[in-house]
Amino acid sequence: MKKLLFLLIVAQVVSGCASTVSTDVERLQPHSGKGALAFVTLFTTLNGSHTCKSVAIDMENPDLEKPVTLSFVPDEDKKFVLFDGLEPGTYTVNAVRCLPPSGYVFNGNKNYLEGKVTHDFIVEANTLILSPYAFYGEQLPYNKFTFNYQGSADHIDLLKRLINGDQIYMWRINDYQ
Repeated sequence: MKKLLFLLIVAQVVSGCASTVSTDVERLQPHSGKGALAFVTLFTTLNGSHTCKSVAIDMENPDLEKPVTLSFVPDEDKKFVLFDGLEPGTYTVNAVRCLPPSGYVFNGNKNYLEGKVTHDFIVEANTLILSPYAFYGEQLPYNKFTFNYQGSADHIDLLKRLINGDQIYMWRINDYQ
């Protein structure tokens, strides 16, 4: 039991090194040399939960050895998600996934629901990139739910209203390129 607990703690520490997730823009540190990315997240729940217990974004940067996976827990009260600690460079988003609790089975006996997508964005040092893409989810009665990932220029306008630029010390804010 102690060995399993230790392995779980190590796995969480190792997987969290690449990027952190938050909705606290004041947490961004100046002159980190890393970049950040923000997405709109609009989830509605029944009884405080959504079938997607977490959402994952799979992407690649040709300058990095390993693919990058960003993840967050949907929260009805949080209207955006912010990932920081990203190495500067060009990234390609390949897929987004809804990860439910164990026991769910989707297309072809998969334990997650995946949407294949392809789009690029550029991360710059000390720059917060506002994504035109948003995550939508709605929990419906009888164990049904929706999960969408869509792009719209309106999402950038919404992010600008949600993120008060005056609170971000020495970070540039750019629209998705």
